Amino acid sequence: MKKLNIFWVFLFAVSLATGNAPSRQPPKEAIAFYGILHGGGTFDFNKYFGKTPVILHFWATWGESCDKEANLLEKVYQQYSGRLAVVSVNVQDFEETVDVFVSRHKISYPVVLDGTADLAWLYQVKRLPTTFFVDTAKKIAAVHRGPFNAEQLDHYLKLLLENRTTDGD
Repeated sequence: MKKLNIFWVFLFAVSLATGNAPSRQPPKEAIAFYGILHGGGTFDFNKYFGKTPVILHFWATWGESCDKEANLLEKVYQQYSGRLAVVSVNVQDFEETVDVFVSRHKISYPVVLDGTADLAWLYQVKRLPTTFFVDTAKKIAAVHRGPFNAEQLDHYLKLLLENRTTDGD
């Protein structure tokens, strides 16, 4: 956890020094990115735009809620297959640690490895976990900072599938 905090402090200090202080708010529209997938291969976020809503989940294995959230997201991924995509972004864990976590939870949705936290920075993620609910038009319909439970996830799914917006904590 110290590694993550030191990284954010360093990036914030650099951004202030260069006059590029980050926005305090996450983007209102999804930002396309490419990444390395757990298990090999590359990920292209562009392939979802205009086709399917996406749950974009930023997390780390050390989070207390990660076990529950991984199971909930896998259930949603299976239940809404073809109508909704689930993409997770693991922030700054060792690949071996992610391997164990993914195997233990039998995760079948894409897991993007963000070892440098560049993607988390791009989305202005201030705490883990943070989850974005992106509609087919790339608009971020909702943001949830912190752990979520099944009821909260159901609420966000309804918002996402009905195409309304909210900012929840």
